[in-house]
Amino acid sequence: MPTLNSADRGQNVSNTHLKWEVFVTPSIPVVTTDFAPGEHERPWPPISSTLIYGTRDAVLVDSFITVDQARAQADWIAATGKNLTTIYTTHGHGDHFFGASVLLDRFPKARFVAAPSAIQVMKEQVSPEYVAKFWESRFPNQLPKRLVIAEELRTNVWNWKAKACRLFRSGLPTPLEQRACMCLRLN
Repeated sequence: MPTLNSADRGQNVSNTHLKWEVFVTPSIPVVTTDFAPGEHERPWPPISSTLIYGTRDAVLVDSFITVDQARAQADWIAATGKNLTTIYTTHGHGDHFFGASVLLDRFPKARFVAAPSAIQVMKEQVSPEYVAKFWESRFPNQLPKRLVIAEELRTNVWNWKAKACRLFRSGLPTPLEQRACMCLRLN
């Protein structure tokens, strides 16, 4: 995918009539015995999700880990009165997509999509062995029973609200390609 360059920054989207809101989960306790010296608990950091919307439809960027977080997110989306058309996941770690099944149950007409690099990591993250060893051990009895993998975006463009949504790599340094931030640009 292309890298965001200076010409893409600060684009005027005032004529699109789009708005966005951010939902941030509070940190939640992690079950672990692996503490740093002087640490007695290890919270999972807050996770953010962005809802981009027009007068009727909305796109969600990222879902959350637990059933309770995903239900709160679904209630937040429903309270906007917007039609959720797309759930886009920025990368394949479970804390950014495990809640998608809960959202899809609530918004069954929405598409769940991600870049190919995210899909590859998602497949690893939902393997029964990985879920049991990493996720369920940290969040016992809190994960959705059904974990879904996104539909692969074959290009960096999809249509929404008669606009072409383009995904760009942010160019931020990151140790893993799959964790690269994505920016949404509407043409």
